[in-house]
Amino acid sequence: MHTIEEYILATNNKNAGIVGFLRQLIFSCSKNITEKIAYNFPFYYHHGRLCYVYAHEKGVSLCFCNGNEINDPFNLLDTTPNKQVKSITFKDIKDVDYDKVIPLLRQSILLNEQKAGLAETATVAHSIENQAPVKP
Repeated sequence: MHTIEEYILATNNKNAGIVGFLRQLIFSCSKNITEKIAYNFPFYYHHGRLCYVYAHEKGVSLCFCNGNEINDPFNLLDTTPNKQVKSITFKDIKDVDYDKVIPLLRQSILLNEQKAGLAETATVAHSIENQAPVKP
């Protein structure tokens, strides 16, 4: 599997819709996000690894590479075997709550920008409250 499109086509129809929608949400957060297949999953990058999408028999997981550093006021993030990564699993496209997922993605972007020396710490702490999402 070499492209994101091949990954989407390899999933079942229900999961393909979720993967495609999550892809749109991720790209709506920044024009500087890039994607590539790594470890057989679509990974998204913005000044380092941002997140990846994992389709499986129970649904589709959106996995935040810096999940252990994200402030999750919605209590959506589940711990994974990798202590740094946290994820949200969606069983249906209707389960994707745009107003909760976008702020977590934006916070993850700001954390990466902070690590790259492009954002101040205070910006990360207030990212959820101060950024209105732009719908794809």
